[in-house]
Amino acid sequence: MDKDVVVLSKSDLIKQGITTKLESRKYLDKEFINYKISALPMGQKRMLLTYLWMSGVRVTEAVNLVKNQIDFNKSMMTVKWLKSRKYKERVVPIHSRLLPLLQIYTSSFKAEAKVFPITRQRVYQITQEVLGCSPHQLRHSFAVNWLRGKGNIVVLHRILGHARLQTTMEYLKIVPMDQLEELEKINFWST
Repeated sequence: MDKDVVVLSKSDLIKQGITTKLESRKYLDKEFINYKISALPMGQKRMLLTYLWMSGVRVTEAVNLVKNQIDFNKSMMTVKWLKSRKYKERVVPIHSRLLPLLQIYTSSFKAEAKVFPITRQRVYQITQEVLGCSPHQLRHSFAVNWLRGKGNIVVLHRILGHARLQTTMEYLKIVPMDQLEELEKINFWST
C-alpha cells in the first residue's frame, strides 16, 4: 500500500461528525447573559439562570442539587448525575460571586431540600423564555467564557465533568488560544 494513502475507519468518520457538530453549537456572549439575568426580578428564575451560568453544570445536575451538597465554608459543592443507572459525583468550586447568592437564596431551606425543585423541562422553558437558548447552550457559554478568560482547560474539564479531555478540547475550535501571544514569549535573540 502507498505510504501517502490514508485509509479511514468507520470510527474516524464518526469522530469527524462529532467535531463538526460541536463547531456549530450555539453559545451566548457574557454581556447578553448578564443583561438578561439582571433584568429579572429576584427569585427562583434569576437564581437558577445565575447558577447555571456561573457553575457550568448540566441541567440534571442543577435540578438534583440538594442544599447539604453545598459547603459554604469551603466554597465547594458536590454535583451528582446519573450515568448508566449509577450515580456519579464530582466536587467543584463555587465562584465567589455565586456563593453569597446561594447562601441568601437557600437560607430558609432545610438541609435535605432541593435547591431548584423543578423539572428539567421547566428549566428548558425558563432558559428558552429568558435567553432564547437551551440549558446546555448556557453550559457551552460557560465553557467558552472560561477559555476566553484564559482559564486552564484541564480545570475546565474537571468542572464540566467530561469523561474525556478531548471532549473539553473541542471548545478550543470555538476559542482558539492566542497563538501570537504564545509566539511572543519565545526569545529568538541571544542576550
